Amino acid sequence: MDLNIHLRLDAATQAKVHAAAAGLVAAGADADAVDVTSPTSAHAPHVTLLLGAFTGDAAAVAAALARALAARPPVAFALVAGPPHHAGRYAFWDATGGDLAALAAEVVVAAQPVIARTQTEPSWLPALPEAERAARRAQLAEYGTANSFEFYRPHVTLAYHDDAAALGAILARALPLARVDATAAEIHVAPLAARGAVPRASASAVVALAPD
Repeated sequence: MDLNIHLRLDAATQAKVHAAAAGLVAAGADADAVDVTSPTSAHAPHVTLLLGAFTGDAAAVAAALARALAARPPVAFALVAGPPHHAGRYAFWDATGGDLAALAAEVVVAAQPVIARTQTEPSWLPALPEAERAARRAQLAEYGTANSFEFYRPHVTLAYHDDAAALGAILARALPLARVDATAAEIHVAPLAARGAVPRASASAVVALAPD
């Protein structure tokens, strides 16, 4: 089953994301492909920790994570200040924090008993420099992902556009984003939708992180 293991955002941080995403959609980004523009929008804003194919459903994956992360405290991180990050057809609000990267690595390791190593090689991987390409391929074979550990780039997806150049022009006009500090106390495991989105209406299994 294709799943997205992720952090949901607190209400105050969600409000900041909604406003940033709504501004990009108003400027011409796709209004439907990735929609995190309001509390009732189609998709839930989130920070992905790991996505891929798993041997069980969301509940089974959450149970495996809960066993491994039983004493894991909530994670603090920040959405960075500056313009949205243009990544091809996507606009990201980058996140940062050593604790966030550490949690993502712990999730990758904890998911090993339930991840299916059947993920195909990403289409962009052959264009990478040889050393990075080899490292990502090794990671894909061992962990079922090519985007973890040193290659993990946490973010919240704000918007999508089929035309990467058009999105770049939209982002060039976008106002800089202010830093937002956040804390997440739950890991969610939900079905993976197109473009990495998490449908707001989909049921997710929840792993509570231990209080400090």
